[in-house]
Amino acid sequence: MTFCRDFVPAGFDNIRIRVIILRLISQDCDMKTGLYKAGKRKGSKRAWLFLKVFLATLILGVLGVFVAPRANRLMSKIFPAKAVVSLKGAAPEQVFKDVPVENADARAIQVLKNDDVINGFDDGTFRPDDKIKREEFTKLVVTAMKASPHMLSNSHCFSDVGSEWFAPYVCYAKKKQYAGGYEDGSFGSGKTITVSEGISMLNKTFGSALTAGSLQANEELTRGTAAGLLAKAMRLVR
Repeated sequence: MTFCRDFVPAGFDNIRIRVIILRLISQDCDMKTGLYKAGKRKGSKRAWLFLKVFLATLILGVLGVFVAPRANRLMSKIFPAKAVVSLKGAAPEQVFKDVPVENADARAIQVLKNDDVINGFDDGTFRPDDKIKREEFTKLVVTAMKASPHMLSNSHCFSDVGSEWFAPYVCYAKKKQYAGGYEDGSFGSGKTITVSEGISMLNKTFGSALTAGSLQANEELTRGTAAGLLAKAMRLVR
């Protein structure tokens, strides 16, 4: 007995390539048994089958070896990757009008802004002393991971998280086990996040070993302090 899979060249472990080749030869196969229809086809059909497999293998090989690398190089020139620049030891620059260079978190805020992790407000401020909410901090962390969760598969994951703007970030963090909720099944959206809660999420996400240090574990995180802790967890600043 001859099985259709026997016509797939050895060494083709790539699932997509195997599927393409099997689709090409499907008209000569019994899709229920997987057997080649040798008794229902003439010898020329068998030869034509071998030719189709050969041509498919040749085309896919050319695409993989020559076309794909050149396409990748072209795309990298058109859309160059933006590197994250560490500012360890470098003098910070003022990137928001309410964050002077003397601010303890100025360097962290600068590097995170340069990497499009944080944004300010329309008036050019960052408001570093404002308290940050749990959902805002979670979005900050997920954005730093360069993840782009979609609402379709990331919503309604807590009793107080449905399809709000922050749902994709919160539900993504929950799936990855970076963020958790409370015993009543809520996430605590709308509440400010504490230092200990923020540090716990950062350590789980980035594998860091941050501690509260001079901060009080139960005090509420500010936007500036949150940026500073995030940059430390990502090892972008000291």
